[in-house]
Amino acid sequence: MKNSLGEFLQNNEVEVFFGNRLANEAALAVEFSGLQLASLNQIHTAVIIDRTLPGRHETSADGHLTRVPGLALAIRTADCLPVMIYDPRLKVVTALHAGWRGIECEIIPQALRRLGTMGADLSRASAWIGPHIGPESFEVGLDVAELLLQAHKRALGSENPVLPDAISTKAKVNLLMIARAQLTAGGITGERIFEHVTDTMTSNEHSSYRRDREQAGRQFSFIRLKP
Repeated sequence: MKNSLGEFLQNNEVEVFFGNRLANEAALAVEFSGLQLASLNQIHTAVIIDRTLPGRHETSADGHLTRVPGLALAIRTADCLPVMIYDPRLKVVTALHAGWRGIECEIIPQALRRLGTMGADLSRASAWIGPHIGPESFEVGLDVAELLLQAHKRALGSENPVLPDAISTKAKVNLLMIARAQLTAGGITGERIFEHVTDTMTSNEHSSYRRDREQAGRQFSFIRLKP
């Protein structure tokens, strides 16, 4: 279901929202009455913290998880991948900020390992990947491309996520392909991974740091257990 701020998905147990450029904290508070939003000081790490209360957490982290019904775990993005995970056995939700640095330092595998040690049944878990920069827009130097290729190989990905560009010192990388490989390697089956393929750089509805640089805004996305 779409509204003016983005796309809202739900089932009997969990709600996921992927925002567009209009989806800031104030707008979400109006759209979702009584929203208890928990946000992070994101710095492109693989650090994941537990949350029990709403508000901005000052500890630097790029992922958080909770078992508290109604607590909405927010991620702010402007090209990076917002990745949301729900495990029905534990009744726990996880929200991850996965830019290329997060993909390379394996925040997704880190989250899945943590859920596994908690007793999650990842074969029954679901994951949602929101709007992010697409492979035709994500051009990087060969050094970054090689780091991401190695991350893909560690996840046993079979396809090649790196495409040579017309400029010999550049390459284009499919971050979604790597994220999907990391999720499946961690135990989440392909039919339980839901992907939003909108390219934020070419979408006028979304903020993009690659396109707008310092003038870029941030869109909020969140996941929460139904109250």
